[in-house]
Amino acid sequence: MISHIVWVLLLTFVVVVEAREVLPPWAYENRTLYPILPVYKRRPLLSIGILSDIQYANKEEASRRHFRLSPGKVRHAVNEMNANRTHMDLVIHLGDTVNDNIEAHLPAIASLLKQLQYPFYQMLGNHDFQLVEEKKRDEVHRLLGMPARYYSLRAGEGGAFLLILLDGTDLSSYATKRGTARRAEAESMIRLFRRRKSMRDFNGGIGDRQMRWLRSQLEYASSQNLVALVFSHIPMYPHGDLLNLWNDVEVVRLISQYPCVAAVITGHTHRWAYTALPVAHRDGNFTIHFISFGGIVQSPFTSWGFVEVYENELHVHGLTFGRAFDHHLQINKTVLHKLATSATVTESIDRGKREVMIVSQSDDPGDRIHQSNTSSVMTRLAVEDVNDVPGPMGIEWVLVAPMLFGMGVMIGAWRRRYQRNQRCFLAGIWAEVLRKKDFFSSSKERN
Repeated sequence: MISHIVWVLLLTFVVVVEAREVLPPWAYENRTLYPILPVYKRRPLLSIGILSDIQYANKEEASRRHFRLSPGKVRHAVNEMNANRTHMDLVIHLGDTVNDNIEAHLPAIASLLKQLQYPFYQMLGNHDFQLVEEKKRDEVHRLLGMPARYYSLRAGEGGAFLLILLDGTDLSSYATKRGTARRAEAESMIRLFRRRKSMRDFNGGIGDRQMRWLRSQLEYASSQNLVALVFSHIPMYPHGDLLNLWNDVEVVRLISQYPCVAAVITGHTHRWAYTALPVAHRDGNFTIHFISFGGIVQSPFTSWGFVEVYENELHVHGLTFGRAFDHHLQINKTVLHKLATSATVTESIDRGKREVMIVSQSDDPGDRIHQSNTSSVMTRLAVEDVNDVPGPMGIEWVLVAPMLFGMGVMIGAWRRRYQRNQRCFLAGIWAEVLRKKDFFSSSKERN
């Protein structure tokens, strides 16, 4: 009976999911099919429009990725942002503008993004490098209009926020060239972290040079009493996920040392996800919010949203696969108090003005020739914390636990049956011995 109920539930789930996927392709064009996003009258200290994984390509759907529908979804997002957000500061795309062949597919998306009425900033994703000649890999960020592969921005009310845009493709096989220092470091990291689940070709790692730059930006944010938001195409937490950075443990360990960090915002997974990381710090406990936005390319329905910061909370809302989400997340009050009382935030931008300016950017051309005998911060971290490689976490336990329980039940049943059979076998032997004994005894009496 229970097995029948389980099969009915599974069949219902499949039918519901497939029914949502087979709606007509033009459905995303009809705005009335989407919940209307509310326009909030309260003016945030910082408002960011978020796009992720547009991944346009002129080819048929594959793996529920509707490549040819991406331009229409981008047009919808641009129109909504222009119409509903009079106080928005900037828009960030989290990477994977195209699925492949960036020179052929980028113009169709770039023409739509140019219609945004706000400053727009790009990030590198793994798909941006697909079908790109090796000699042209260092030019991809320039094709996307980026000032550098990774950079930071001051934005928001009085320039009180530092936005750190990382390059998760820094160390990878698809974004580096043979014979360069970055490729050598990538190969070293692959050997070092080969047992991690995230060690896949479609992911990447943060290199030694970028790690030092990240630390310098976090030090700058702390010294200026700024609130830091970290952006990365590839997620880094929870640890042990298949789609994480290669060195997710080390990057999160670095970020966790700075209470100024309010959130880490990522893409890559094509699905909405949220995880909170409580951190115990000598200056007071705080929480880092890890937020992953859904991919525009995934399913016929669109995904995009907003990250808005107020005096005491982070407001994250928008659409994921056409469905509205709305979350209010508490921010570290210690940092907010410093922000409210500090005068240093007016160093570069007067309080009350809302501008976006580049603070720092990568000066690494990416094509340095490999030099041997170079020390790596990542190597030292891994050697010091060799036991920190995480095992299965999160939803994996939900899948593994029933299997382990079932195996335990089967082993227990087999053991009981074996013991029962063994007892029966021994009892049978003893009965046979007694029978033989009685037989010989009776034979003697007859004789």
